[in-house]
Amino acid sequence: MPPTKARAEQAKHKRSPEFARIAEDIRWAVTRAACHIPFNAVCLPQAMAARVMLKRRGIKSVQHFGAGKGEDKPLDAHAWLDAAGVEVTGYPVAKNFAEIGGFV
Repeated sequence: MPPTKARAEQAKHKRSPEFARIAEDIRWAVTRAACHIPFNAVCLPQAMAARVMLKRRGIKSVQHFGAGKGEDKPLDAHAWLDAAGVEVTGYPVAKNFAEIGGFV
Protein backbone atom coordinates (compact mmCIF):
# COMPACT_ATOMS: atom_id res chain seq x y z
CA MET A 1 0.00 0.00 0.00
CA PRO A 2 1.44 3.40 -0.90
CA PRO A 3 2.19 5.72 1.99
CA THR A 4 -0.62 8.11 2.70
CA LYS A 5 -0.03 11.66 1.58
CA ALA A 6 0.11 12.79 5.21
CA ARG A 7 2.82 10.24 6.08
CA ALA A 8 4.84 11.11 2.99
CA GLU A 9 4.56 14.85 3.69
CA GLN A 10 5.60 14.29 7.31
CA ALA A 11 8.79 12.58 6.09
CA LYS A 12 9.53 15.61 3.90
CA HIS A 13 9.05 18.20 6.65
CA LYS A 14 12.77 18.94 6.99
CA ARG A 15 13.34 20.69 3.66
CA SER A 16 16.30 22.74 4.77
CA PRO A 17 18.88 23.73 2.16
CA GLU A 18 21.50 21.76 4.12
CA PHE A 19 19.46 18.53 3.99
CA ALA A 20 18.73 19.07 0.29
CA ARG A 21 22.45 19.49 -0.42
CA ILE A 22 23.26 16.31 1.49
CA ALA A 23 20.53 14.42 -0.40
CA GLU A 24 21.98 15.67 -3.70
CA ASP A 25 25.48 14.57 -2.63
CA ILE A 26 24.13 11.11 -1.76
CA ARG A 27 22.36 10.94 -5.13
CA TRP A 28 25.68 11.70 -6.83
CA ALA A 29 27.60 9.13 -4.75
CA VAL A 30 25.10 6.30 -5.26
CA THR A 31 24.86 6.95 -8.99
CA ARG A 32 28.65 6.96 -9.41
CA ALA A 33 29.18 3.89 -7.24
CA ALA A 34 26.57 1.93 -9.19
CA CYS A 35 28.71 2.28 -12.31
CA HIS A 36 31.82 0.84 -10.66
CA ILE A 37 30.68 -2.19 -8.67
CA PRO A 38 30.94 -5.75 -10.01
CA PHE A 39 27.19 -6.36 -10.24
CA ASN A 40 24.23 -4.63 -11.84
CA ALA A 41 23.02 -2.16 -9.20
CA VAL A 42 19.57 -1.32 -10.50
CA CYS A 43 16.91 0.80 -8.87
CA LEU A 44 16.24 -1.23 -5.71
CA PRO A 45 19.82 -1.55 -4.40
CA GLN A 46 20.44 2.10 -5.23
CA ALA A 47 17.33 3.21 -3.33
CA MET A 48 18.22 1.01 -0.36
CA ALA A 49 21.80 2.28 -0.19
CA ALA A 50 20.72 5.91 -0.42
CA ARG A 51 18.06 5.38 2.25
CA VAL A 52 20.65 4.00 4.69
CA MET A 53 23.04 6.87 3.93
CA LEU A 54 20.30 9.44 4.53
CA LYS A 55 19.14 7.77 7.74
CA ARG A 56 22.69 7.84 9.14
CA ARG A 57 22.63 11.59 8.65
CA GLY A 58 19.21 12.02 10.29
CA ILE A 59 17.38 12.82 7.05
CA LYS A 60 13.94 11.29 6.54
CA SER A 61 13.09 9.80 3.17
CA VAL A 62 10.28 8.04 1.32
CA GLN A 63 11.13 4.86 -0.58
CA HIS A 64 8.54 4.03 -3.22
CA PHE A 65 7.82 0.73 -4.98
CA GLY A 66 5.84 0.53 -8.18
CA ALA A 67 4.84 -1.80 -10.95
CA GLY A 68 3.60 -1.42 -14.47
CA LYS A 69 2.91 -3.33 -17.63
CA GLY A 70 6.20 -4.25 -19.23
CA GLU A 71 7.16 -4.21 -22.88
CA ASP A 72 9.25 -7.41 -22.84
CA LYS A 73 7.59 -9.10 -19.89
CA PRO A 74 4.12 -8.99 -18.32
CA LEU A 75 5.18 -6.85 -15.37
CA ASP A 76 8.00 -4.41 -14.66
CA ALA A 77 8.92 -3.25 -11.16
CA HIS A 78 10.68 -0.09 -10.05
CA ALA A 79 11.90 1.55 -6.83
CA TRP A 80 12.62 5.22 -6.28
CA LEU A 81 13.56 7.42 -3.34
CA ASP A 82 13.06 11.05 -2.42
CA ALA A 83 14.19 13.10 0.56
CA ALA A 84 14.29 16.76 1.57
CA GLY A 85 12.50 17.72 -1.66
CA VAL A 86 15.17 16.00 -3.76
CA GLU A 87 14.59 13.14 -6.22
CA VAL A 88 17.43 10.96 -4.93
CA THR A 89 17.28 7.70 -6.94
CA GLY A 90 15.11 6.06 -9.56
CA TYR A 91 13.98 9.23 -11.31
CA PRO A 92 12.43 9.94 -13.71
CA VAL A 93 9.70 7.39 -13.03
CA ALA A 94 8.05 6.11 -16.21
CA LYS A 95 4.39 7.00 -16.63
CA ASN A 96 3.34 3.35 -16.82
CA PHE A 97 4.38 2.71 -13.17
CA ALA A 98 1.81 2.88 -10.39
CA GLU A 99 2.99 3.12 -6.81
CA ILE A 100 2.01 -0.01 -4.93
CA GLY A 101 3.90 0.43 -1.68
CA GLY A 102 6.37 2.53 0.19
CA PHE A 103 8.36 3.08 3.34
CA VAL A 104 8.34 6.37 5.20
